[in-house]
Amino acid sequence: MPTAPLHLFALEHHSNEEDRAIAAVVKDYVNTHIKPQVADWFELGELPARELARDFGSLGVLGMHLQGYGCAGTSATADYWHSELSKQGIPCGPINSIPQAFELAEQLGLEPVHNGMVSNPVNFSRTPAVYRLVPPDLGNATSEVVAELNLDD
Repeated sequence: MPTAPLHLFALEHHSNEEDRAIAAVVKDYVNTHIKPQVADWFELGELPARELARDFGSLGVLGMHLQGYGCAGTSATADYWHSELSKQGIPCGPINSIPQAFELAEQLGLEPVHNGMVSNPVNFSRTPAVYRLVPPDLGNATSEVVAELNLDD
């Protein structure tokens, strides 16, 4: 019987019993709730991100490396896995917080903020992004958007 690719990394040696238990719960969730739906989501061009986030929150895996606030406080952080996978030559990238993303953009010589607004992350040399208006505060234009889209409030 061929070896499963992830077994080659011996990930079980990099985690404790609690982390392995969390991984088993997530694996079960993915096998029962995500894998059966992936093809349909792909065909429809949709991803139920809000529902998935709610479910992962219920499983206790959002913010899992944090202590308190109902977070799991696990040992394997994103920085740890980025470091370990990079050492093995596995293509990967860090998971950044919002401040870290802005800092990285500045380090790369990008302009993450333009005239007080977050810049468009995609730049086309012949068709630059145009910034006409500052976006409204969160929730400020909800009723106008709902009315324009003919949705019920």
